[in-house]
Amino acid sequence: MPFLFRRRFLPLFVAQFVGALSDTLFKNALAVLIIYRLPGALGLAPTVLVSLAAGLFILPFVLFSAAAGAWADRHEKSALIRRIKTAEIAVAAAAALALALKSPLALLAVLALFGCLATAFGPLKYAILPDYLSPSELLAGNAWVEAGTFVAILLGMIGGSLLILAPHGALLTGAALLALALTGFLASRALPLAPPQPHETTGGIRALLATRPALLRPILGISWFWFLGATLLTQMPAYARTVLGADQQVVTVMLCLFTLGVAAGAVLCARLRRRLRPTALLTLGGLGLALFSADLAWASPAAAPAGAPLLGAAAFLARPGHWRLLADLTLIALSGGLFVVPLYTRLQREKAGRARAVAANNIANALFMVASSLAGAALLARGLALPLLFAGQGLPTLALLPWLRDAGED
Repeated sequence: MPFLFRRRFLPLFVAQFVGALSDTLFKNALAVLIIYRLPGALGLAPTVLVSLAAGLFILPFVLFSAAAGAWADRHEKSALIRRIKTAEIAVAAAAALALALKSPLALLAVLALFGCLATAFGPLKYAILPDYLSPSELLAGNAWVEAGTFVAILLGMIGGSLLILAPHGALLTGAALLALALTGFLASRALPLAPPQPHETTGGIRALLATRPALLRPILGISWFWFLGATLLTQMPAYARTVLGADQQVVTVMLCLFTLGVAAGAVLCARLRRRLRPTALLTLGGLGLALFSADLAWASPAAAPAGAPLLGAAAFLARPGHWRLLADLTLIALSGGLFVVPLYTRLQREKAGRARAVAANNIANALFMVASSLAGAALLARGLALPLLFAGQGLPTLALLPWLRDAGED
């Protein structure tokens, strides 16, 4: 793939990679800090405060994505990315100060600022790709961006937890955030120009969707992927503890496999693009999401034995039956990568209002993730077993596939 190390792609890839890495690193560091170093902060239980923090990060996507999309459509995109990356240095410095002070309010305020930056950058990173890549390169470009994002998320999850609990953890975490922000800024300086489209309209997201209702298919398809992913990632610790009788080591293994599985699926999508049409890739991914979710439920035990000691990673992996569960989890994630990349590529086919289309997608993604949390909580409260929840959310993908069949075409 000759574009990978060219100026028209590599600086953007680096900028988005370190942005996703810094967001996740700070979010995880904050969660670990709340649980282990600031119990009872603001008079709230740690689990409540962690949930509040997650909501603060997502809230800007709901409130400001429409404005961010319109802003991106009207201006030269590389200059906007440079502005965001400049602001990211200031936010990283504020994060380092808040970590040093261990001020819960300051930390939450900084997290909200990181959410605002991510909201502004989201429409740009996908809307600018068609300006840099040819139509034949676009699916592969999306695949590498998606793979890079999930690898960055994995590194941020691990790095945030390890750095903040290390000696002088606040200093190390703050220094890492500043280094990532500076790297992103330097990468943004190398971005080629990406002028606005000459015939773009100025209407809002509602007007865009009203005139091009076909955009609803890729938007809802991508949002469905995040709905399923949010359920799995949110409930993975509870699944490991209550169903598998496993400890935090096994949760880390499962999170690593899931994240790398999505990245592998995205890269596989790029590799298969010349042999299979986008619709075929989307269909394969959707079938995998449904079938491997069902097999995960089928192969899971009803519940962990009461009173038994929790299994560490070595003891867990020593039991052959557990490899099937890990394979199912990895294949669900890989299928998700195959499923979502063609949908992002379809969204970028828009000549007018491309960034607003991505912004509409970001709003829908955020709402679906919130809905996933609420639906999962309600069903589990009524006694539904976790494995059945996974299957019950994965199997409807089969019904969606006929409706989505044209959404992946490019």
